[in-house]
Amino acid sequence: MNRKRWIILLCLIYVMQSSWTSMAVTDRDILSDPVANVYTANVLGQTISDNLSFSDVPVSHWAKDPITRLGALSIVKGYNENNAMRYRPNGNVSKQEALAFLLRVVGLEAAANQAAENLEVGEDEGLLSIWSKGYLQVAADNGLITQLELDDGLILDQEALDPEFNFIRAQNVSREQVAMWLVQAINIINPGRIEPIYVNNKIFTLSDWQSIDIAFVPYVEAVMQAGIMVGDADRFRPKGSLTRAEMAQVIANIDDILYETLDKTVKGGIVGSISDAGVIGSINNESKRTILIRNDEGLVDQVDLIVTSNEQNKISRLDVPVLGQNGVRGLSSLREGQSIAYIVDNTTLEMEYVVIKGDITTTQVKGVLQPLIDIDNGNITVKNTSGVPLTYTLSVGLYDLEERQIKIGEYYRSIDNAPVSETITLTIQNNLVTKIDQEGATPLSSEVSGIVKEINTQFNFITIEKWDGGEITKYFNKDQVRVEKQNYYDLEDEIGYIDEIFPEYGFDERDTGIEAIEVGDVVHLLMSSNGQYIEAISAKTNYNVKFGEIVSMVSYGANGVNIRVNYGDGSIGSLNVDGFVPVLRSSRNIGVGNLQVGQMIKILMNQGVLAPGTVVETVKQIDVDPYGNIYARIYKGDLGYMNMATGTLSLLNSYHLTKTGWSGYNPMTDLELSGAGVEIFHNGNQISLSYADRFLRTDTMQAYVVTEKHYDRERIKKIVFEDGRDDVLASTNVSYSNGYDAIRLISSVGDIGVNPGTIVLKNDHIVSTGSILSPDYAQVVLAGQGRAVIVNVLPEPNNDAISVFRGRISNIETNREVKVESQAILKDMTWIYSPIQREFTLSYDTMIMDESGSIPLSDFIDYSELSKVDEVYTIIAEGTKATHLIKNPYATEGVVGEIYGINGDDTISIKDALVYDSATKLWTELSFKNNYATLEIVTESVIIKNNQVIDIEDLELGDRIRAMVTVDLSEQLKLTDNRQATGYILFVED
Repeated sequence: MNRKRWIILLCLIYVMQSSWTSMAVTDRDILSDPVANVYTANVLGQTISDNLSFSDVPVSHWAKDPITRLGALSIVKGYNENNAMRYRPNGNVSKQEALAFLLRVVGLEAAANQAAENLEVGEDEGLLSIWSKGYLQVAADNGLITQLELDDGLILDQEALDPEFNFIRAQNVSREQVAMWLVQAINIINPGRIEPIYVNNKIFTLSDWQSIDIAFVPYVEAVMQAGIMVGDADRFRPKGSLTRAEMAQVIANIDDILYETLDKTVKGGIVGSISDAGVIGSINNESKRTILIRNDEGLVDQVDLIVTSNEQNKISRLDVPVLGQNGVRGLSSLREGQSIAYIVDNTTLEMEYVVIKGDITTTQVKGVLQPLIDIDNGNITVKNTSGVPLTYTLSVGLYDLEERQIKIGEYYRSIDNAPVSETITLTIQNNLVTKIDQEGATPLSSEVSGIVKEINTQFNFITIEKWDGGEITKYFNKDQVRVEKQNYYDLEDEIGYIDEIFPEYGFDERDTGIEAIEVGDVVHLLMSSNGQYIEAISAKTNYNVKFGEIVSMVSYGANGVNIRVNYGDGSIGSLNVDGFVPVLRSSRNIGVGNLQVGQMIKILMNQGVLAPGTVVETVKQIDVDPYGNIYARIYKGDLGYMNMATGTLSLLNSYHLTKTGWSGYNPMTDLELSGAGVEIFHNGNQISLSYADRFLRTDTMQAYVVTEKHYDRERIKKIVFEDGRDDVLASTNVSYSNGYDAIRLISSVGDIGVNPGTIVLKNDHIVSTGSILSPDYAQVVLAGQGRAVIVNVLPEPNNDAISVFRGRISNIETNREVKVESQAILKDMTWIYSPIQREFTLSYDTMIMDESGSIPLSDFIDYSELSKVDEVYTIIAEGTKATHLIKNPYATEGVVGEIYGINGDDTISIKDALVYDSATKLWTELSFKNNYATLEIVTESVIIKNNQVIDIEDLELGDRIRAMVTVDLSEQLKLTDNRQATGYILFVED
């Protein structure tokens, strides 16, 4: 057959199957947007579609979708009767059928088929006499039925069994039995996803709840609460039977649990484009229909209908069953503009089923664009004519996350230059914005000065608010307009147009481009002779400086942070700080990533008033106070003498707070009282020092003093007086905080009171109670009556971000990369070996150590006498970056305990010591009489705390430490009475 006849044949295949004709693409951007997911069709797709065309389940049947959907997933199956497929929707479900359905739900059909082959066949048993025996065996193996029930079910002559006492496989299954089996089946593969519920609530809404057998009650409660089985009106009919149609609906009602168990996803979308192509080959010929779908997330999914034919006229199809108004067809029945739901397999990336929900409706919404365009989440907000803000999701083709742009009309523009406060029209399909159009802006006036309300570099216009409150719009040629702008860091520059009068042809940092103009700038416009076009712009900042304390932060990674700031007047502001904004501390730009809760900051921001009550604030620079508010220590003691002349206060019988509580007793501690703004509280109320000196000298009164660092000394920042003995709680997470007068800890019952007098520390700063957030990890000191006198927020013990490897060096790319030919990763106390080569990146801050000390990165090479090839190093890594390479011994033994002594820079003492037995992998006490040990710290030791490598001086008393050592300390103690070992890898765990 020649190629022309092949083409005709393939075209006829399409004509016979589909009347679809090419038309304009429904989604205009779908062809240019990247395809997020490509799904394959099934070679058995046409066969599956044919098998799902049940003659006794018309399209109008109430259970058509669940029956077809589950049939496509091979969970329910029909019967071939006289070459016609039937489902028997009104037939009752037997026990064996119910078990078969549910075991297919959890993916155990293959196991059932295998089990059937393994079972012995009786002499009188035909090949298909007990079709369900494999399912019955798997059900017994997984606890759905008992061994006795299995034995009954495998008896060939079921009529000899007593229905009252025996398990009869063909007997109708009861609704309560299905409830139990359903919960049990899901727990086979997805434990805990749905559990029996023993505190009953839902079943009491049933009029027949008392007829549910007690053994089934928690399972019926579970499926009712999950909405899987809802009963009939107010009755559950626990002893009643289920039809095959009802059983399909019950399984479909499992919904998320079903698809999660099967590792599948249900998606929704709109068919945006259908295109055809053909490939004529020397042997095989292929015709392909490509279908692009805009899914509910705004991304593009693709699936192809492929028809292939060969020289023997054999035609094969890759297709997907599609349920529509005309029954079950294939992908050729889809049309552009249809709204569909489809099921995909997350592992094979196969599209398994599609249901047509109908044609989409296109609506348009007109409103005023609001300034907060949430491009990170693909959202846009407009205010309608009633002033109500409405937020919509953008299709992925309407914004560019990397370039921070949004598409309006046919062009992309920066979100900073979006037409905020202008009227726009949104075209919406399936709750997704597919197009944005802007109403044109018309010049209104010839005024040439004011405050910028909008600057649009895409359409080349600027809108300003005049000093009388009116607005004007003027146009410019961005390649010709001359622009100069006073820099934000040079607030005294008032030159204006002076360099226009006396041109300076050298470098002038004020000269810039139109992109430097911002909303809120004060501008003077030099117009053309006809007053229509801008020839030059002179701009100055409209900056405002504010001071405040950071009370909370949300990080956006490289895109910056959002900070909530408590300003000096008591108001709270929320500011977005871009990742490139300078953050200065002691004249060094430390970057946005080093902002912390509790810091006192000065904020330089540009303000633009778009409308009454609508203000755009752009942060330009942040200065961090390098000294203020950094706490030094917390003391408690009895109030001693005060000398206002010398500015000193003494505490008698004082202690200072550590991780393990109060320690460091001192009969008298003198503290500096000269700092300005010292706050003094008693019972949550602010008082004067004179009041304290006169009235609070009692036998039971305790003074709690927090000091702050001030250059090379510490001085008092806050004093709190509380009556009675305190209680230091074990450090734990905050589970709740209202930001004002109450917090709750995971380890405590009930609320703990806080007040303005509570000493709150976070990130080494003295902060307000509003900075206590869930799930902060905190040490709380109670002062009686359930009231906290101290809340010390600490870094939560965690080393999950760091990995520890040992590897043999195979290759070094100097200053850039190291490769190990084999390596082991440390998991708890076990080195897990892998023969796979691994690569780690090196950088200027990678530390390299051996027993002699630090090795320069330039000497870590794989050639000359310095070569490190074949040497084994311990590698501390953050992801693929090696932060430390240390040549130390292979440590497989371990010891853990609480630090009670730090002796210089070479030993630490631990108590409550447990020793790890690498043979049994168990921890045992080192000694039952005097349980302590000493760990020696050497040059090649590495200490890890809160995902950072630290020095010994950074350890604290009370730290719980786990050390990898090379000796069995327990055995060593028995033989030599020696409690000391060298710690090579140490983890601070609490």
